[in-house]
Amino acid sequence: MWGLIKEILTSPFGSFASVFAASIFIIWLAFKAGSIIEKFKLVNKLESAIESIKGDLSSIKARIEVFQNWMEVFQKNSNPFAQQKSPVSLNKKGIEVAKEISADVILNKCWSKISAKIKEELDKRQDHNPYTVQEICFAIGQSYSNFFDKDDMDKVKTVAYHEGVDLSAFDLLIGISIRNRYFDENNINVKNVDKHDPAHK
Repeated sequence: MWGLIKEILTSPFGSFASVFAASIFIIWLAFKAGSIIEKFKLVNKLESAIESIKGDLSSIKARIEVFQNWMEVFQKNSNPFAQQKSPVSLNKKGIEVAKEISADVILNKCWSKISAKIKEELDKRQDHNPYTVQEICFAIGQSYSNFFDKDDMDKVKTVAYHEGVDLSAFDLLIGISIRNRYFDENNINVKNVDKHDPAHK
């Protein structure tokens, strides 16, 4: 490049205009070089920002999971039909209400669908420990209306009205009933649930 500039200056056309043009060209090159460097700096900053955001998202996700676990524990502990000790079980009122709605009879009628659902959910997971099975049973309990027929749902609604509780209070009652039956059929000790509970590790 310098040879080119020297040639321009020593040539018959090495006038002020030529020198000016060469100066403009040099300034332009310097500007472009600076612009490229700034772009590289910007890219590096963006990459650092992205990595920082990824770290923040991971932290937020972990906090959300902790909050969800805490809410699940709170809901279980505040349920009128369940004991507050772990592993979760029906309290005296829960046992009475389960008999009142004929929970065992209702589950008998739809057990093939429920057990198939449990198997389907277990097939999606690698860990088949008692805690995992319990969580699946409780999840099914939260959607018990999908398995009960109209007459059974009417019975649950009637009991809920007389007890003065929301229908959601029956989620855990049904979930515990499902878990107990599945554990009995598969020789699983309910006491082993806590051994695999992440909250107890």
